[in-house]
Amino acid sequence: MELQDLIKNIRGRVFWSKKQVKINEPEKFVDLIINDLHQKGLIDIEFKGSKKIICIKE
Repeated sequence: MELQDLIKNIRGRVFWSKKQVKINEPEKFVDLIINDLHQKGLIDIEFKGSKKIICIKE
């Protein structure tokens, strides 16, 4: 699954392993996913001003 698809499905809830998990704070959840993917070396994060630019590594 691509990062864009994952983020698109998080808007208030996320589907994970056949279970629906409600997320009360989707922005914090997205930050956790992004940080985890970055730590695992799957994405790059660049900062341009106050914007966080995320690139998926091939």
